Amino acid sequence: MRCTIEKYASILDAGRPVSGRHRMDIGHRAKQFAPFSALKGLEESVREKEVIYVEKSILPDDRCNELDWIVRAGENTQNYEVTYYKKKDEDADKGRYCRTCGRIRRGERKGYV
Repeated sequence: MRCTIEKYASILDAGRPVSGRHRMDIGHRAKQFAPFSALKGLEESVREKEVIYVEKSILPDDRCNELDWIVRAGENTQNYEVTYYKKKDEDADKGRYCRTCGRIRRGERKGYV
């Protein structure tokens, strides 16, 4: 045992080694692991379950004509907010209403309702 202590006597009382690199704070170190997800697709699946699916409602003809007139009279620089119906699956009876905002170009004004 005496031989071992003498062998390592120079490093027994030595301080901890200090790196020359800048030490990263805990907040930045945590960000390295943020994109990692052990269960891929779990968040999307949970979000999909939170969506309430409804049956599609049909607009009356007078409301369709009114919307048609508004879009045709509008200018290309005008932004429109559109609510549209998106089916859950191709065979499903139910879906959800989504909203989008943007401009309608001249060639795209036909058959939107």
